[in-house]
Amino acid sequence: CMHAHHLRAMCRVSRSQAWEHHISAQELGQRLGLDSIEFYIARRQLRWLGHVSRMPYETRLPRRLLSAWVPHRRPIGSPSMTYGRSIFKALEMFRIDKTRWPELAANRSAWRETLRTGVAPPAFWPQLHRRRPSPCRAQSSRAQQTQAKMNESLRRERLT
Repeated sequence: CMHAHHLRAMCRVSRSQAWEHHISAQELGQRLGLDSIEFYIARRQLRWLGHVSRMPYETRLPRRLLSAWVPHRRPIGSPSMTYGRSIFKALEMFRIDKTRWPELAANRSAWRETLRTGVAPPAFWPQLHRRRPSPCRAQSSRAQQTQAKMNESLRRERLT
């Protein structure tokens, strides 16, 4: 992995030394005071998400695609990690509530501060004890409704 290679180079540790002394890339990152590569990727994803969420919906295609939803199941063999799921994972890493992130992102300075510090303001932390219906379940029922409507229209076409 290139990240591990660069960490070893910054610490002046060769691959054979890392192997011999059981030095992991995570340990080298801690020595340097760096966060994990996953943290940096999540920060970049959320920075872009905040930028797109502040775009006007009517005129900008990236903003429209952010709120788009496809009413079909993913094809067999396609990756299960979608863009939306990776964003939810990044929001969890920064302790941002999945339902309230657009409010925080609308305030550019608060969003930037959240990404800089790595933790959202307490008002935007997820509610741990309150159960909400999962958005996946809601989309699943919407997908089932859409599928039922499509099947009904196909049946009507066959009868005529």
